[in-house]
This record gives sequence, C-alpha cells and structure tokens, in this order.
Amino acid sequence: MCNQLNMSPSMASSVISASDRSTTATASASIDMIKRRRIRIGTRSDCAVTKATKSEINIGIDDDEEEEETKKKKKLCYIDGANVCWAYCAALRASNNALARIPVSTALEVVLEYFEDEYECVIFAPKHYARGKLNGLCDGGNLKLLNPKKVVYVGNNEWENVYLMDLFAMNKLRLIDRQTDSRGRAADDLAILDEAFDKSLAEKHNTVVVISNDKYEGHDNALADKKSFRDWLKRTRKSYEFDVGKFDIPNFIENWPKVGALNGNLQPPDGFDEWCEEKHASGSSRPWSKEVIWIDRKFVSKKKKKTRGGLGGTRMVITPTPPTTRTKNDINGVSFAFWNLDLGILDVNFSVK
Repeated sequence: MCNQLNMSPSMASSVISASDRSTTATASASIDMIKRRRIRIGTRSDCAVTKATKSEINIGIDDDEEEEETKKKKKLCYIDGANVCWAYCAALRASNNALARIPVSTALEVVLEYFEDEYECVIFAPKHYARGKLNGLCDGGNLKLLNPKKVVYVGNNEWENVYLMDLFAMNKLRLIDRQTDSRGRAADDLAILDEAFDKSLAEKHNTVVVISNDKYEGHDNALADKKSFRDWLKRTRKSYEFDVGKFDIPNFIENWPKVGALNGNLQPPDGFDEWCEEKHASGSSRPWSKEVIWIDRKFVSKKKKKTRGGLGGTRMVITPTPPTTRTKNDINGVSFAFWNLDLGILDVNFSVK
C-alpha cells in the first residue's frame, strides 16, 4: 500500500500535437555512400575528433551562407523510431544479457550521430513513446527499470520522456497515434512510408532513405501500383545493425548507472512519500505485451540427418540444448542497467547494410 500524505496531489497534463512541418532537401551524393560509411561510437571525445570545425572547412564563409548551403545539399532520412529503439534493446540483450525489454532512446542518439552530417533526419515514433503510461514509454517499463535521466512523472498516471520531447520541439520527431487499420498495419509505419514516398515523387530522384529493419510487407500507396511501390521501397529502405561490445562491469562499479524511480532517483509526486505502482504506474500503452524483462528460453538446434533404408531421404532431428547462461551482471542483487548507460560509454558500432 502507498502512504499518502494529507494533501491533494498536483497533476499536470498536456496534449501532444505533432506538427506537420514539411521539409525539402536535394543532394548530389549517391545513396550508396551510406553503405560505405560506418561510425564507431566510442567515447564522446573519440567521436569529436572525427569532425572538423566550421572554421577548418569554410574559412571566410559567412555562417548563414554555410548553413543554407549545407541544408541544400542534405538528403532526407526517415527513421523508424520504434524499430530502431527495439533493435538496440535486443543488441544489449545479445551482447551483455541486459535485463530490460523496453525501447531504448539511446539508439536514436546513435543513428542521428551517424546520419546528421549528410542527411536531414526525421524520426517517426508512436506517441506513447514520448508521453503516456510508464509501461510503453521509451526508457520506461516500470518503476524499477526506468531511466531517471530521461523519464519524468507528469501526473494522472502519465509519464514523459524528456529526450523525445526535446526532439519533438526541434521538429526532428513526429509522434503518431499508434492505431492499426483494417489490415493490421501500424499508423506510424503508414505515416513514414507515405511521407517518404511523397517526397520521392516531389524530388523526382533518389534523395530519400528509410531506415528500418521492417520490410513493411503488405504496405502499398494509393499513388502507385503495388509493383512500383515495392520496387521503390526496395531501393529506399535501408536495413542496419547495432554491434555492441562486451562491457566490463567490475571496472565501472564506481559509476553504476541510476535505474528506476526508487531509492531517491526520482522524487515522488506531491501528496506521496513514496512511489506506488497502483497509483503512478498502472496499466500499459502496449497491452498486447506487458513484459518488460527478457525471459530465459530453451533453444533447440536443427540438424539434418540421413535416414537408413527406404528412399534414403532426410529427416529433421530436434536436439535440445541447455538454456543460455545468464551473464553475471549484478552486484548485491541489483541488476546493471546497460539500457541507461549514456552514449559513449558502451562500445557501439552502427552500420547500414
């Protein structure tokens, strides 16, 4: 039970309204340049030395002229925010057996770092990633897993991701009500493909890329026949990969990342002396899957083995293998929050296929 003080809690609420800012950009560089680029996100200082300053590149050119010239040269990059955030979470699980099964916004920092020099980037994400119930919020999950640097309580059982809201304020993020149509297609997927296709038609040449590992099966566009649209999507959509290095926890013990709202990481709202899941973090924005931690599963290996006699065909033999061994990533029973590590601490390689 929650201990409530004798005062009314103050609740704040607001409505997110996605802006319809249209962007235009042209470029002379080939899309194939993406395949040849690869960024290594090491420390922040490592990243900084790879970028020359304005004065080193354009001596004597006015900043306004340079900015306008840069904008003209940039192509458009549409980023499937949900797909990218979940892919990064899966990479943390694969590399370091990270516990949290939630969308992680650090993925967007990595992808923007990779593309923004040459592309004008626009991220599409479900609205509840930025504001909504804690279970479903990006960097949220529950009171024990949330990232206290990026997540705040706004009242009335609603939470907000301040990093995503900053991107929204800078017009780098479109927030979409995640509903599905009669064919089961998500609204954010439809929105990103519709805008990218419209821009491609307007520019009349390849100045647009869509970053997603989703193949968007079953999607089409009213302005093109199915084959033409699928051909366009095959040229435009670029898949990607996060390669996260193994992290040495003992050497990082003094800088243990904060995780969750408890233990003083976040101050309880007015009227409460402690956080209460029933009042502050109940329900979910993604009722189809409320799980917020990975569950160890038993994997099986499939091997073909020839049968004896008969026609000499083959049969599939399913050989059970032991469950994966969980990496020891906790001290004194507290799980290490890989998902809350700042950009530059983990060794992350992002590449476009």
